[in-house]
Amino acid sequence: MAPPSGDKDAPSPTQVSRTVADARAAAVALGAASTDSVINDDAALETNLRVNKVALTSEAQARLARSTNTNPYPFTMAELAKAARDVGAFEINELTSFYYMIRDFTILGALYYFRAYFMSHWALHVLWWNVVGFFGWALFVVGHDCGHRTFSKYMWVNDLCGHLCHSVLLVPFHSWRISHYLHHCNHNHVEKDESWKPIPKAVYGTFAEWLKIVRFTPFLAFLYPYYLLSDNKWTSGNHFNPYTERLFTKEERPQVALSVGCVLVWLATLLWKVPLLTLIDAYFVPVIVFTYWLSMVTYLQHTDVKATYYRDGEWSYLKGALSTVDRSYFDWIDHFQHDIGTHVVHHLFFTKLPHYNLRKATRAVKPIVGKYFLEDKTFFMKAFWNTCNDCHYVEDSGSVVMYKSPNARITPVDETEHHRLPLSDSSDAQPASPTPIHKKLH
Repeated sequence: MAPPSGDKDAPSPTQVSRTVADARAAAVALGAASTDSVINDDAALETNLRVNKVALTSEAQARLARSTNTNPYPFTMAELAKAARDVGAFEINELTSFYYMIRDFTILGALYYFRAYFMSHWALHVLWWNVVGFFGWALFVVGHDCGHRTFSKYMWVNDLCGHLCHSVLLVPFHSWRISHYLHHCNHNHVEKDESWKPIPKAVYGTFAEWLKIVRFTPFLAFLYPYYLLSDNKWTSGNHFNPYTERLFTKEERPQVALSVGCVLVWLATLLWKVPLLTLIDAYFVPVIVFTYWLSMVTYLQHTDVKATYYRDGEWSYLKGALSTVDRSYFDWIDHFQHDIGTHVVHHLFFTKLPHYNLRKATRAVKPIVGKYFLEDKTFFMKAFWNTCNDCHYVEDSGSVVMYKSPNARITPVDETEHHRLPLSDSSDAQPASPTPIHKKLH
């Protein structure tokens, strides 16, 4: 598979890094191998080559072979994947997917149709804002399936429905899909995750008081528009700029431009057809509520005093997945937000598992994972407040760290004593910690 020596078309080190990471993510997410052995190179790499048309050097193949450390768990990825597959959790049903998308659009349509009845009293008005914003969040979750290619077996259907669901929420679909894939390839890595990245203590010490108020109170859930538009070390990059080099490859720019164009056309149409004050009241306020739900839920999925975070030398795909958090938001909220709080199995099998099979997969996998399955049953608003208060920074050094805070309600403990997940047995194991740019997984 290595290109001939001196081949002018040989991949750059960046291409190799991205391709190796994608191959590994594909193999692990599909359950092609366990984390205590070398990945099934042929299957993963051949699939990746067909998708990415990038050849791997022998050095890159060697890196892939080193990408899994000795499995510290009494189970393997292959066993977890088999358990989920045996109950049909990987089966994609387009009719079911379309049912949920149409249901969400129908509910939103009905809310707008009856909007006038909610304008008679300020309390009903506020209720309408919140309900519409919540179902905007529900619609986003359907688009989330499209981004993971679990809405349909057909790529064009995923792309079409993803644009329908996300453009109306002012989120460029392909831009989000690419950065979200980065998050899944690096989940709970201190430096390389793309979603609610932990803040090192030294950096935390430089924060002004106003910034701490913004970042470490429930106000943080208003930050999603900033995340989409900003390009700095705390974000993935500007999602509205196809030329954000650290986020998009040259080949991905047309897709990003298409998604940004869809959002801009939708926004321009609204500004043209709807009076500005009406638009603010009937559209932008619910969009703010939507972004609040999105930020709160994703923050709680990846932030907790019981969760563990890793650096190079200890991070692995399986460890990162098992450090995400399952939470319930009440049964009826869970149902209408498509069980997105059921998050551990989603991170284990993000390319194979549609939202309507999350609970089924959890029931199959949880008994095997046992004590390593991380969930929190605290009332979600209380959990949100506690997490904002208790999870401020991680230590500047150490390959295994946990959140700490000067305001914490609990006494910080040494990570090695409180570590929920066992460390690798091999001192010279080198888990992969990729920084890939997304390539489509078919």
